[in-house]
Amino acid sequence: MKLTIIGAGAMGSALTIPLAVRQHEVRLFGTPFDEAVIASLRNGDPHPALDVNLPDSVRLFGPDSLAEALDSTELILIGVSTKGVLPVVDTLLPFLDEGPPLVTVSKGFLDVDGEAALIGSGIGEYLKRRAVPRPPAVGCLGGPSIAVELAAGTPTAVELAATDEELARRLARGLSSAGFGVRPGDDLRGLETCLAFKNVYAIALAWPAGLAERDGPGGMTNLKAILFLQILQELEKLIEAGGGRPASARRLAGLGDLVTTSEAGRNGRFGKLLGAGKSAEDALGRLKEQGVGTIEGQEATRLGVDYVQSLDGLTLDGLPVLAAINEVVLQGGSVQACLDRLDLSEMTPARIYPVRADPQM
Repeated sequence: MKLTIIGAGAMGSALTIPLAVRQHEVRLFGTPFDEAVIASLRNGDPHPALDVNLPDSVRLFGPDSLAEALDSTELILIGVSTKGVLPVVDTLLPFLDEGPPLVTVSKGFLDVDGEAALIGSGIGEYLKRRAVPRPPAVGCLGGPSIAVELAAGTPTAVELAATDEELARRLARGLSSAGFGVRPGDDLRGLETCLAFKNVYAIALAWPAGLAERDGPGGMTNLKAILFLQILQELEKLIEAGGGRPASARRLAGLGDLVTTSEAGRNGRFGKLLGAGKSAEDALGRLKEQGVGTIEGQEATRLGVDYVQSLDGLTLDGLPVLAAINEVVLQGGSVQACLDRLDLSEMTPARIYPVRADPQM
């Protein structure tokens, strides 16, 4: 398959490695923000964010070579930051009338003309508002996939869902390899809801680690378990209110990616600092000093609250952990105060597996 990855940052570049293993013709297109990276890769240097060399078969394209990068391509993978998704789609507009499918690996929310939108749905709505006559199928790829681990060949599995379910099945088969399993999904709304909220909830899942660091070696594992189960319940509510299937919260892009991001992602590092008593401003400053870029969970929190307000039958009152994240990240509240107000007796465990009656009982 000929495929083009838009974005030469950590994730876009890391994806070239398992896809090249499948002997696809992989083209990596660098946006204007990636010019230095593309120049370095052309010199044969390791990728600066991944510290590995990309496969020799990967073709590199700079920002002035978009038409060449897209020539006869069969799939476009968008691997830029969430804020860059719609600017990239704008750049792609001349190529999207009856064009190849668009699949994004970005996570979070899109701001479509002032409205918070899930990524797959948001791209579709954006193409509609930009009057693309015959827009391509749109899909999302999500699951536990830290870029440096992906580049290093650490095994993982992700899920792909699209507006065309048969296309999702075909692409999943074509992109999978032994160390990079791609499972077809049949609930795009559920998948993109998990992608939208996973960076937000990962912030709270890291609070116990920060509290333990602040208060001593006693540990906060019990609290993390309760928060995790409550977050799964909240994801189920969000998915159902948005028209998806609640069970999607327990799949790769939900439960799977929450584990990964809270343990190793930049949003988890942000949450840990908040748990240790830092204000959001101080935590962001500390991460900036360490060379950590955008914390996408911060902006996703704001858009996530806007999105909840657009749903029928669901409010922040029914999503206590999301409400706490909103208070801490956007309103200057403290993690300890928010946790003190949570009634753990009311947080019943999510059903991780469906309960079936035993016919012999």
